[in-house]
Amino acid sequence: GRDEHGLKMIFDDLEAELIRKEIGYTIKIRNCLERILISTVRDINNITGVSLSLVNLPDEKRHSIVDDAFLYSYKTITLEGLAELLNLSCRQTQRIIKERYSMNFSEMRTKSRLNAAANFLILEQKYTIDQITEMTGFSNRTYFSSLFKKQFGLSPVEYRKRHK
Repeated sequence: GRDEHGLKMIFDDLEAELIRKEIGYTIKIRNCLERILISTVRDINNITGVSLSLVNLPDEKRHSIVDDAFLYSYKTITLEGLAELLNLSCRQTQRIIKERYSMNFSEMRTKSRLNAAANFLILEQKYTIDQITEMTGFSNRTYFSSLFKKQFGLSPVEYRKRHK
């Protein structure tokens, strides 16, 4: 079949992580392997026409999918994309997020992005605050810094200094 979901690019990312072995590379490798699995299933689904959708999943499996989406796709995740992944409506997906996290989708996405930024600040000293702002999906540093300080009680610069 054809590589309609960018498997070559994912394998290239995987190879680069295995070669560089920078801090956090095991997490990135796991993420690459998950993306390979998902892309392979989607490519197979396109070839066979057999739907491999996630109908009638138990709650714990849905929660796991939601957790992983916020953990690994925090920058690009959308409510519509998550709903599609769960094979639910946006309203049902919102309800699951509210029950699981006691916040709405937008709040959870922001929290996930800020948590990722906190990890980058500590583990990836080579990145500037502006780079981390962009890497975590925020449009400008001022907005990012104000949200970060609200969640962690420190500015990104202070947070990085304190956790060196």
